[in-house]
Amino acid sequence: MRYTVISILTAVLLLAGAEDSIATIALGPIHNPANGHDYYLLNPASWSASETEAVSLGGHLVTINDAAENAFVTSTFTDRALWIGFTDSAVEGTFVWISGEPPTFTNWVGGEPNNVTGQDAGGEDYTALFSPGGQWIDIVNSPGPYYGSPVIYGVVEIASVPEPTPILLVGMGILLGVLASRLHSRKVFTRAPFRLVFRSVGKVLLPNS
Repeated sequence: MRYTVISILTAVLLLAGAEDSIATIALGPIHNPANGHDYYLLNPASWSASETEAVSLGGHLVTINDAAENAFVTSTFTDRALWIGFTDSAVEGTFVWISGEPPTFTNWVGGEPNNVTGQDAGGEDYTALFSPGGQWIDIVNSPGPYYGSPVIYGVVEIASVPEPTPILLVGMGILLGVLASRLHSRKVFTRAPFRLVFRSVGKVLLPNS
């Protein structure tokens, strides 16, 4: 049920972002060796426009799972206000990560979130991290400035696709060898299409052979 709500929320935000300012890449990718993920910094835009760009890049606005990741984001993109993927736009007072991951860590400024409605009758439904302190406030869906705050940059997080390891390649070679042997024993491998397939696979796994 929670992921259904997140999916609906994502669709609504993407539609909202279509009529919003456009977020573009300012910096990245920057790799975090602690979790293997890549991060981008987006130029100032609203939260929804930044999330739209994040999705187009294959990720979401950053999900911060612990103090270490909060420190990484803060130090990597220092001296800026930063959008993160924490929002209560679906249910007021219930903040969720737009990525669908469960909340395991927060770092609110004292008294936050407070949902001030001074500049937006809809209240403050989105979260910004302020560097270098690394603490969070809830804020309206605007690139800023807001109540004297600086403009807000988006931080995108993308789970990296691991490259095949030598052990994996060797394992694949063994499996293909067994399969080839069985097909050959059945006189299947001698057919031209199968010879072509195995030769092509062999060139991918063993390009220098």
